[in-house]
Amino acid sequence: MKKLENIIFYIAIIFSGYTLYKVYIMNKSVPEGMCPVNNYIEYIYISIGLAAAYFIISFINNRKTAEDEKA
Repeated sequence: MKKLENIIFYIAIIFSGYTLYKVYIMNKSVPEGMCPVNNYIEYIYISIGLAAAYFIISFINNRKTAEDEKA
């Protein structure tokens, strides 16, 4: 379970960094008043979903570890 947690964490960080980079680059090339985030909203939702999955798996893993230590 720890290995899955780490894999999801690294994927979330890499994907979020890629999305941030693309929005930043797009922001330089769009005209004044246009929002570059609208073009990458799906990527932002995926990044948030991956981060949420990491936190949920981390919480479950920590809870199981605490239960094992009590036994």
